[in-house]
Amino acid sequence: MRHRERPQRGCATGLRSSPGGRRYRLSPGDASKRRHRKGEPTLGVGTAGARRPYRVRRRPPPQQRPVHSHRVRKTDIVETLITHGANLGSGENQAYRKNAVDIALEQGRREILELLLAHGAEVEFDQTEALSRYCSALRRDRVGAWRLLQDLVDSTPTCNHLDPLSYAITQYSPNSVRALLNDGADTEQRANDWNGFQSGWTPLMHAVANIQPYFVELLIEHGADPNGPSLEQPQMGRYDQGDTPLHVAIQENWLEVVDYLLEAGAYPDRTDRSGTTPLMLAARVGNEDAIVQLLLGGASICSRDNQGQAALDIARNTSVKALLIAGGAERCE
Repeated sequence: MRHRERPQRGCATGLRSSPGGRRYRLSPGDASKRRHRKGEPTLGVGTAGARRPYRVRRRPPPQQRPVHSHRVRKTDIVETLITHGANLGSGENQAYRKNAVDIALEQGRREILELLLAHGAEVEFDQTEALSRYCSALRRDRVGAWRLLQDLVDSTPTCNHLDPLSYAITQYSPNSVRALLNDGADTEQRANDWNGFQSGWTPLMHAVANIQPYFVELLIEHGADPNGPSLEQPQMGRYDQGDTPLHVAIQENWLEVVDYLLEAGAYPDRTDRSGTTPLMLAARVGNEDAIVQLLLGGASICSRDNQGQAALDIARNTSVKALLIAGGAERCE
């Protein structure tokens, strides 16, 4: 049987050394409360010869200065550290690349950031990095952080070709959505940049497309127009259909929001760029439940698109046609 080499006790330091020479700080632990990972040292001998486990604590990196600590949050503590000569630059430890300004921005500590800047600290990143951090804070739903970072972005910020409100909705950041609306964000802002099939959508349309009922209600409460169409001609020559939130709800087969939008004032016969109404769209995709909801909501069964076709003409199947005929489609002139 191989004999494991016993670790040696340090003579003067009170530390134990492993066979490889690595030194650890040891503190007594409670065997009933602490479980040790496989291979973790449990050195020490207790009373009556029973072995007592010890928890191994590694020493904190000596290169990390106190002013960089994530636990330093109070202005008076930071000011005391600066007064006593704390270095505001980056840490010497290359694995720890954040400086005090970075941490203040990340935590959304405006008062600490202003204190650091007043004592000569600098923001050490450009506009591209500022925008990247702003969008990251929105995605991670850190309100305090993006409120500080938006002051460092010269132009109106866009994230993934979306305005901040629409981007926060697509990333499901509820705190950020509420904060943006409370700050007066434009609920009718449309992304006029290339963004695939969502070019020119309103924040409400993004909320509907992402099946976010809370955001839909919140936007309506803050004045979002349930009839607001998307842009018909965004940049790069892409022509959007000029859909409304009701069109998007039909496409997503989200029947609950169809009712909600109708109750909120959505016009059931609002057409897109090709003259298609929500009822025609429902007939085209074969959504019978949506057809019933729209007819009950006052949709015209006789409306025609730019090609002169009514819902009955473009119905997907016989069951949809039968439903439209029962609703009076054959009486249309």
